[in-house]
Amino acid sequence: MQLVERGELKLDEDVNKYLKRFKIKDNFTEPVTLADLLTHRAGFTDTDVKTQLAQGDYRILDLGEYLKKNLPPRSRVPGKFEYSNFGAALAGFIVEEVSGEPFASYIEKHILKPLEMRRSTFILPSQLPAQTASNFAASYAIENEASRRMRLDEGDFSVAPAANLLTTGTDVAKFMIAHLQNGQYKNKRILSEASAKKMHEPWLYTDSAKDFGYGFFWRTEKTGQRVMFHAGGYQFGNVNLMQLVPEHNAGFFLSFTHGGIEEKRDMRAALASQFMARFFPEK
Repeated sequence: MQLVERGELKLDEDVNKYLKRFKIKDNFTEPVTLADLLTHRAGFTDTDVKTQLAQGDYRILDLGEYLKKNLPPRSRVPGKFEYSNFGAALAGFIVEEVSGEPFASYIEKHILKPLEMRRSTFILPSQLPAQTASNFAASYAIENEASRRMRLDEGDFSVAPAANLLTTGTDVAKFMIAHLQNGQYKNKRILSEASAKKMHEPWLYTDSAKDFGYGFFWRTEKTGQRVMFHAGGYQFGNVNLMQLVPEHNAGFFLSFTHGGIEEKRDMRAALASQFMARFFPEK
């Protein structure tokens, strides 16, 4: 959205215009636009999660080379919702192509630093100095009904922009405040108010419930209270949830390990439901 604001990207433009190292195959006449990528409507079907991890031969590939070799073909014409980590990663790579900066560097310079998110990075933990990496909370996998501490590199994803943010609750709070204030944190503005509001608009889908939409990486529900949230997680390791209630200038963030245990993942939804019922009951 920053690049859109500067006129370097257009939301309704065929993204092949911005891709230099490879092009999306035109197996459908309708092109993929940036808006399609940001609202998960591009028609990509994700491959198994193991093919998205930065392991083996994938570890040495940069984002562009990885996508060039592994971007799945589109399975349908743009328009229908289908969550895609590859689509999100492609959007991040377009940021690289247009800005000339690696994704992690762009985010550091244009988002993390202005928001004073000093303990956040998209650099993989296995690529950080040992002393820095030792400060990270460990994730755990359940194997043979026992808990095992995971290696730092086990949760690294090649689809970096879709995952891999290393952060703290305090830093995420600053990011949430910037959204609640439509692009501003303290006296620094990282996005115009108009662009932030555009980012928060729900893109409704004809095949979904009438109260469900998707903003640019924000799910939006209208069930008495307007809520914007995004959740993430991996079958091993941890799960996360960030939720905002713009009308009340409030929100919460949670992150916990043991994501592979289904009841633990369910705990995330239960907490969100009880939080809303306790503090912001339906009108």
